[in-house]
Amino acid sequence: MNKIVAPVLALIAVVFVWLMLPNVGDSIHDFRFDSHSADYSVSTAAAVTNTTEILQYDLADNDTQYVTDISSDLATDNPIATSYTSASNALLIVGLTADTSRNLTVEYQSAALEDYKGADSMVKLGPLVLIVVGLLLFLAILYRVFKR
Repeated sequence: MNKIVAPVLALIAVVFVWLMLPNVGDSIHDFRFDSHSADYSVSTAAAVTNTTEILQYDLADNDTQYVTDISSDLATDNPIATSYTSASNALLIVGLTADTSRNLTVEYQSAALEDYKGADSMVKLGPLVLIVVGLLLFLAILYRVFKR
């Protein structure tokens, strides 16, 4: 009977860990990044459809993919972050309507672990370590059961 129960319990444990992995990924992302929101009053001149705004915090990985949302109170705007200059924290936003004023809200993420060298790399390895430990545990239980 033990030869059947132990592998079944081990398999259930591995399935449980596998089902928890998406939550672990979200938690790791929340741990690695801080979310920020900034409001800007922007006016564009005739034939000008872009603006450069200075972010208070460094954009994560100096990559515009970490600009999570840009909204405008002007319905004709379609604001998109196209480039970021890390030296000055300048974010280039295009897709604005020319010759008008609006309020922009920029939501973005910055790195939360900058003060701890190597911590970000270790946190990124968390899911891999969890998978390896779960697999080793499963294999150890199988070995122990069938060794007898």
